[in-house]
Amino acid sequence: MKTIGARVAYARTAKQWSQSELARRIGVQPAAIQQIESDRTKRSRYLPDIAKVTGFELDWLLTGIGSPRSRKDASTEPVSRQELSHFIQHFADTVAAAVAAGRLDADTLELLERLLEKLTLENPPGKR
Repeated sequence: MKTIGARVAYARTAKQWSQSELARRIGVQPAAIQQIESDRTKRSRYLPDIAKVTGFELDWLLTGIGSPRSRKDASTEPVSRQELSHFIQHFADTVAAAVAAGRLDADTLELLERLLEKLTLENPPGKR
């Protein structure tokens, strides 16, 4: 995910919250979340609050570097089937976009396809 807005949207949807729900949880208007997610606001003062309520690392929201989830959050809260399903779908979409843009060499594409297949087989849609 290249932008802060995309990472905020990812964190929000991982919690299965609407923009309005995230806004309510941090005490702002939904339009503020919409502006952040559409990258009309480059560096929002609300990011620390968003990180806190979603359990995602502030550094990751800002830069996309490092672990998205805080160590505390990862160790105390297991990943739900819905979060796993969301991740698998996002992973598949990201691979498809990279293929369409010609950004993957054949070896990397093969590795990612095998990983996606393994994830899907171990977590079929009815069980996610």
